[in-house]
Amino acid sequence: MDMSHGSSSGSTIAASCQMSMLWNWYTVDVCFLSEQAHIRSVGAFVGAIVGVFLIVVALEALRRLSRDYDRQIKCSFQASLALVNSDSNIKDEISTLPLFRPTFSQHFVRSIFYGIQFGTAYILMLLGMTYNGYILFAIFFGGFVGYLLCARDTATDHGGDSPAGRGECCA
Repeated sequence: MDMSHGSSSGSTIAASCQMSMLWNWYTVDVCFLSEQAHIRSVGAFVGAIVGVFLIVVALEALRRLSRDYDRQIKCSFQASLALVNSDSNIKDEISTLPLFRPTFSQHFVRSIFYGIQFGTAYILMLLGMTYNGYILFAIFFGGFVGYLLCARDTATDHGGDSPAGRGECCA
């Protein structure tokens, strides 16, 4: 008489997730973030590593898009000021220029960028807290490649005498 209450036999018992709060190099039977993200094969693990790498690169690209959007709305504001002030002689008086504040819709778009960046970075932090060496190196290398591809704009120096250095980015 079979007294088992489950339908699984000893040969079909699913492997459990390996979780460690110490540095580890587990590749199979690991779970990231939840039990539903159970890695059961080396191929799935490689896919997870590539996915983490691409998420970090995409995060750096999103940061770049956010900076570009900020520049674009500032240039639009400065271009509208140039049109208003084209007839007056106050163009050289920097102290009289009004303070730039984005409109609600512009700030809403900026907030969407920020929310996606914040959420993605938080998920990546949780992935890093698995202390899996492969995941951590995918995060580090993804950050390197993403910054290499997307962050050259942060080192741009326009100088004081150029139009951009004077705040005239659209000139």
